[in-house]
Formats: sequence, C-alpha cells, structure tokens
Amino acid sequence: MIQLVKIEENSIALNTNMTSETFAKTRFAEKIKEKGVLAELNGNKWDYTPWTFDSTEEKDGIIFMTGTAFRGKIASEILESGTNEEVQHLAKILCGVFEDSIETKAPVANIGCGGIIVSDDCKKVLFLPYNFWTMAVMSAGDETFSSSNGIYINQNQNRESAIRFTQAVLVYKAIAGIFPFAEKDTKKRSADILDGNYIFLKWTVPGINKELISFTERALSAKPTGFPSNAFDNYRKAEITEEELLKFYKDAEAAASIKKKKVQSKRFVRTKQTAIISISIATAIILLIVGNLRKTSLEKPTSKSLTSLETLEMYYTALNDLNVDAVKNCTYGLSDHIDAISNIFLKSRTRSMYDRQSDTMNPAAWLIKNQIRHNIFGLSQFYIDGKEGSLLVEGPRKNTKPEPLTEEDGIKIKSGDVKKFHVTYTVLDTTGEDLLAATKTHDAVEVTYMKDRWVVSKIITVAETTDFKLSEFIEDYLVCMKPESHERKDVLAARTVLMEKYFFVSTVHEIDEAYQYLKKISVFNFD
Repeated sequence: MIQLVKIEENSIALNTNMTSETFAKTRFAEKIKEKGVLAELNGNKWDYTPWTFDSTEEKDGIIFMTGTAFRGKIASEILESGTNEEVQHLAKILCGVFEDSIETKAPVANIGCGGIIVSDDCKKVLFLPYNFWTMAVMSAGDETFSSSNGIYINQNQNRESAIRFTQAVLVYKAIAGIFPFAEKDTKKRSADILDGNYIFLKWTVPGINKELISFTERALSAKPTGFPSNAFDNYRKAEITEEELLKFYKDAEAAASIKKKKVQSKRFVRTKQTAIISISIATAIILLIVGNLRKTSLEKPTSKSLTSLETLEMYYTALNDLNVDAVKNCTYGLSDHIDAISNIFLKSRTRSMYDRQSDTMNPAAWLIKNQIRHNIFGLSQFYIDGKEGSLLVEGPRKNTKPEPLTEEDGIKIKSGDVKKFHVTYTVLDTTGEDLLAATKTHDAVEVTYMKDRWVVSKIITVAETTDFKLSEFIEDYLVCMKPESHERKDVLAARTVLMEKYFFVSTVHEIDEAYQYLKKISVFNFD
C-alpha cells in the first residue's frame, strides 16, 4: 500500500503519484492554491480557515505537494491501529467537526480519513484540498484507495447525506471496533453498500443506545436522520451479566444468519433477472463517454467506399473496440434513440468503480492478454444472417479520399437504397461489481445508402442478459490457461475448456482477429 501523506514536524507532503512530466501536463502546479480547510477548536466551537499547499518538490522522480501544518497524525492510521480509547476519542472529534460544518455551512469536504490530519491534542483538524487529495488517492491503486478513502464514504449521495454516512462509519468503528463495509475491493464494497451487507450495530455489542442504532442503520442505507451528538458523546460500554451476554450472542448469530439469507436472496434476484433492452443503442452511450477524440476530422474513419455488409461490420467493430469516431461516421439518425434511453442506461449499467490500473479489452483480446485485472467489454459470437462476421473492419480514413461505391452485387446503387440484416452476438460487460453480464442480442438492422456511402440507419434490438460471477469465470480461466502465455495454441485450448461451461466465449475466428488487432496496437510482437 502506498503512503500518500507524510508528516514531518511542521510540514505535510502529499504524494501525487505523478512524474514531473505528467504533473506539468495536468497543469496542477497552476492550481496549487486550491483551498483545503483547517478547523481549530475555540472553546466549544470550531473556527474554519482556508489552507493551501505552499510548493512542490520532486523525490525519486515523483512530485510531492508540500505545505506548512502542525505535529499530528493521519486520521485513518489512528482508526486502523489506535487503541479503543484513541479511536473513540478521534471518532467523536471528527463527528463533531462534520456536524458543526453542516450547521455552519463551513466548506469542509467529505474526503476519506486518509486525507484528514489531526493534531496531537486533537484541537486542530486539517482537511486536505479535495481535488489534490482525490487525484492522489485514485491513482494509488485500489487497496490504498479503499483503506484511505473508500471505506469511509459513499459518493452517490448529496453532501449532507454523504457526511452522515461517514459519521455512521465512524460511530460504528468506535463502538464495534470494525468498519461496516471493510471490503478493500471497491467493486465488492460497492455491492455490499448497495445490499446493506453488514452486521447491524445492535448485534455487534450489547446495550447500545437506540438513537445510535437507528442513526447508523438509516445513514448507512442512504436514509439519514440528524446526528445524535449527545448519545455518542456520552457513549459508554454497557455492563451486563454473563447470562445476558450468552443470550445476546445467540440472538446476534440468528440475526446474522437472517441477514446473510436476505443479501443472498437480493443478489440472486438481481443476477438472474433478464430484460429486453436496446443494448446496441445503450452500448453507444459508453462510446460517447469513453470515445477517443484525439484524431482530427480528416484522420477519422468513414464508411465511404465500403459495401453495405462492410459498413455493418465497421459499426460492430467500433462497438467492440469502443471507437466513438468510427461509430459516428458510419451511422445516421441514432442520436434520438441514444438520448431517449441515456438516463435509464446510465443508472442500470454504469455502477462501476474507478480502477486506474485496469484497461478495458474486448472479449477475444482479454483471453489472449492473460491479464485478469483488465475489464471486459465488447462482442463475442458475432454472426450476420447466420454467417460469422468480422470485427476487424475499420473503414478508410477520410484523408485517403476514398471513392464512393457505385454498385453492389452487380446492381447500381442510388441514394435511399436500403439493405436489411439480422445480426446476433453477445455483449460481455464486467464494469459492475463481481459481475460478468452476458447479453445475448438479436438486432434487426437497416443500412441505408445516403448521398455517397452506406450508413447504419436503424436498429431494433431484442436482448436477454444472464449474469455470471466474474471471480468464478476468472478462476476457471486461470485453471485452464497456461500462466503468462499468449500463444494461440494455449488460448484455443483454454477456449475449448471454457466453452463447456460458458456460452459466450469468443469464436476461433474472433480470437484470430484479436491477434491481428493486438499486433496493430503494438501490444505484442508476433513476428
């Protein structure tokens, strides 16, 4: 795990995880005066003043942001390894600052406790500048992100609800001695938060105040109430008899069993549900979000000079490779459909956590790369009118001045001509929690000749999704795939084994095309 914050006497240094070259390109140096907040206890109230980094320095090729501060400790380190008394005291201090910031509307950012510095006497609390802290922690890998930030916050809430969530985490840790959502894998933790997969506070320690129980349960389920300051400030561990303790443990065990079954049931329903959705159009939303906009207009691909079939293959190649330029330049009239379903799709299909260390590969390329941290998004089992299609058709560049097609199958083409195709394929998507969604898709597609080229003009889709556990699929892959190999014979051998269990595994033809694709983008040298 990377140490992001270093405290030395009266200074603080934040590891940006950036080289000097990268730091210069991001132009963060120009924003060095972005403000954090220093909260200082003044009698019974907190005073807030802006705080900024002073300068930057380079150590071992990495840029550190430095600023003047005070002797103290990182809040997350105390919460992770402090004594019960230290943890409870710190939790009360932080909850108090957060509560005061809500009441006074102080600009305290809801950052994870790894970005909060507390003075030795707990009378000063420094919240590092939000953007600098977020940039650093998100580039440090999932383990560091989770320990320093993720286990404390739920970003899918407004500011007050998010702060209530963090307060609930602090109360829970102070009383139970553990975190409610301690999973260090962000995707799994996101699922736990969604499903309420934690032990209710009342079943961790006997005799807890009902106000604290109600607050934590509501705040951790995104239905917060006001923070019970008095109840928490005055919390003391209850004294009970041995007989009462035995009964408590028995009841707690029964409650845990019931909770486990509820979570399993909830996940079973979610993973087994099927839906008829417009998956091809939905896929285009991802393209609009993650598309590559680096190319100039003349360098972009076009469907000009392609046949109707090649234009269709260009479109699905673009979906498979997440190439927004190609999608835009071989389609017409699909934007209204994209706008109509964007809100629904974004809510139901993009619940994924950020992982800087993983790339997204199409299914066949993923099998070849043999890097299980990569995400999977793309097509497999791709057929057009019952015949295997190509996912390697990119279209010529506009600056090559391709000639328009004038006839097809010996028949002259005119503007307005339409060709119809039936396309089947499976969309694979691992951008959710421990989930591999495999969507069997049937598209009725129309390709229309407009002016001087064919374009995909209409798609009617029927689709059905089956969900698999990603971790189980990866385990099966590792069992049958030779470690660190990219050899075709090893990939095909693994494919044969996987096909016995998974209907969506890429075809031999798709794997062979993926080798060409990977060679083209210089992932491997196969010569």
